[in-house]
Amino acid sequence: MARGTVVPKGKRWYCVFPHQGKQIWRVGGDTKTEAQARLRKYMQEFYPNENFPFKDFASDWLESHKIRLRPNTVDVYTIAVNRHIIPFFDGLTISEITPTNVSRFITEKAKTLHPKTVNNNFRILKQMLNQAVIYKHISESPAQHIQALP
Repeated sequence: MARGTVVPKGKRWYCVFPHQGKQIWRVGGDTKTEAQARLRKYMQEFYPNENFPFKDFASDWLESHKIRLRPNTVDVYTIAVNRHIIPFFDGLTISEITPTNVSRFITEKAKTLHPKTVNNNFRILKQMLNQAVIYKHISESPAQHIQALP
């Protein structure tokens, strides 16, 4: 999997990534968050058939969503993603996640966490997977038809 990064240069941020043995520089945006979002789009454009590791996608998703959230919500999302979601799906690519994996996630977390916490984690996971559909990493969200806990 090719990896890219965002770099500040002057007043703008640039996306830098390798392609066919060359280093490609593209304008990312005025903020780091904008550049990270644009980098993901460039990576999908230049590497359309490669699967993103779920761990990387989840981390990028969290970083890009922090700007839209209140500070307390950022804390809740960070804990959910880093303590529960990433460890459970670690080692899988986005396209390897199945509805069975998502259902098992809910079942396993329900053994140790309060149902409200499990549902919050599931809601965050579902948002991530819906974003993966938008970025065309997957064609359909594996969480689409899974029910939350009552």
